[in-house]
Amino acid sequence: MAEYLGDEAQNLKPGDRLRDPQAGKYYLVYGVRVYDDYDNGMLDTYYDLVSEDGKRIVLQALAVSRWERV
Repeated sequence: MAEYLGDEAQNLKPGDRLRDPQAGKYYLVYGVRVYDDYDNGMLDTYYDLVSEDGKRIVLQALAVSRWERV
């Protein structure tokens, strides 16, 4: 059993492959977006992902922290 990404979700790079264990789907990171959240004084990281069936989605790093790197 693979380990969840946890805080390592903040360090993903384009080309990293991920697996959503709940859905059983695999994704490829093809983009990274970092936004300055002025209201909360922190940075938010979002990932552009493409699934194996070609669907493209954007998720916040927190959302993929319970996924696995493959």
